[in-house]
Amino acid sequence: MTIWLFGASCAYEDNDDKTWQRMLAKSINTELKNFGLAGVGLEYCFHKFHEQMDNITKGDIVIFCYTQIGRKWFFQDRPRLTGLYSVDRASTQRWNSSSEYYVSENERNAIKHTHIHTKPIISFRELFLTVLNSMDVKSIVLNVFSNEKPDNYKDLWEQKYSNITFSKGFLYDITIDEFADKELWNNTMDKSDPRESHLCYQNHKILHDVLYNHIITGETLDLRNGFIKGLITSTSINDEEFIKKNFRPFLAKKIMSTDLS
Repeated sequence: MTIWLFGASCAYEDNDDKTWQRMLAKSINTELKNFGLAGVGLEYCFHKFHEQMDNITKGDIVIFCYTQIGRKWFFQDRPRLTGLYSVDRASTQRWNSSSEYYVSENERNAIKHTHIHTKPIISFRELFLTVLNSMDVKSIVLNVFSNEKPDNYKDLWEQKYSNITFSKGFLYDITIDEFADKELWNNTMDKSDPRESHLCYQNHKILHDVLYNHIITGETLDLRNGFIKGLITSTSINDEEFIKKNFRPFLAKKIMSTDLS
């Protein structure tokens, strides 16, 4: 049995044993194949899924962290540049031309004058779910953004794709609720999110428990309750012990040298 994981930043982790992804694979005593990549859209997710379809076998676990439908795969070699915000940010950061984030002036202008339709992206979502629903695997969709799965579609999805378990609640609500106030959230996210998969390690453990209990005992996959809120305050985000306990190690030193309060 193998756990196959697809999605954007909520799926991605940097070989970190303290993440829910690694803990889940260890608890179930199975291999983790993680194809998550921060910033990507549905086209890229389905592309990676399609590449691996022949390797996914009966009894495997497939987890899909749903990503924003407005993201578009503009550049084949730069799948993380998926929206006008990321393209604008890349063009103003003056990345070296060899960087995956580099966008030339001509490329930026071409995208700015191209109307982005979400309808083709919706077809990728429907195709992905249809194929996943037909496979003899344990299929899980972790809903990320509440505005991507409106309530009036919730029951329809769960009826149409009856072999897929859709989470109750949304990962993004958990990630926002970790901050004590919106200003602190804006100050932190404007720089770089220091959390692995946008979660403090304490909530990684809770998410692991929720997923493990669902897979092993069939408990409801409910993300609406039980997670720790208000972890990140103007005091804790400047506390060395808190940072080491909850943030990615390679960013800890950078965070500790910057006043984010």
